[in-house]
Amino acid sequence: MGGDCRTPASGRRGLRCPRAPGCRCRPRAHPRGRNRRARRRAGSRHPAARCLHRINECDLRKGTSEIDALLAEANRVADHTVFISEWLRDYHAERWFDPSRPHSVIWNGADTTIFNAAGGAELDPSGTMRLVTHHWSDNPLKGFDVYQSVDRMISAGELPGVELWVIGRWPQECEWRAAKTFPPATGPDLASLLRQCHVYLTASRWEPGGMHHVEGAQCGLPVLYHEDGGGIVEMASRYGIGYRDEVATAIVEMRSRYAELRRRVLALAPSGETMCARYEEVIESLV
Repeated sequence: MGGDCRTPASGRRGLRCPRAPGCRCRPRAHPRGRNRRARRRAGSRHPAARCLHRINECDLRKGTSEIDALLAEANRVADHTVFISEWLRDYHAERWFDPSRPHSVIWNGADTTIFNAAGGAELDPSGTMRLVTHHWSDNPLKGFDVYQSVDRMISAGELPGVELWVIGRWPQECEWRAAKTFPPATGPDLASLLRQCHVYLTASRWEPGGMHHVEGAQCGLPVLYHEDGGGIVEMASRYGIGYRDEVATAIVEMRSRYAELRRRVLALAPSGETMCARYEEVIESLV
């Protein structure tokens, strides 16, 4: 006759009780199931409540496997869904989102009192062109393979007249040869570093939207972006140059087109004010 099981494993989803057959223990309900039931009860108790669901993630971004399913489940109670890029909306529409449901695409924006182009450096046609990138995450999909490639080319003299600044965190295995590196920075300190540069370099792959390139653009920097950059592409393509395998070619082209793309980024960069105004419109439509 089995006794009561007190092993923690019996309460974990997908694990069977390791004790003898006949054990009377009952695995604890999984928190995700409790949250699901709680949402349904809340909807039945408060039918006038409106739910705005902002989606800014996906599994492809960092090689995870559970995010898409969690977003699909949570979205069942949404009255309106906001995606932070068209790319992200289309990604989820291929998997679970019904695009006939009410939704909007609202690009990210940063605080323009901090991230702006005032006093920023401008490239002298015969001067050194300073590239910059910054990341909080050290996930390799942020593009460190490309940043290291650019660093090696600069070190080998293959990109004369070009510097690379790297701000934030990077994988431990990264060994910089020529890049000037800085610890993570935020707010005015970060904006000051960005404004000392001329061009923003991002190699992030399958990014739902991102903020790093937004902050760079708002500081007046045209953007070099990877063509597999996800939501970055639809924003940065308005004032930048895309690349896939030949980042050096894109860097050379950026120098020749800098004045044109600088004008474009100053006119078309995103902003936190525009982003907030779009959210206000959506919220007002729901009440």
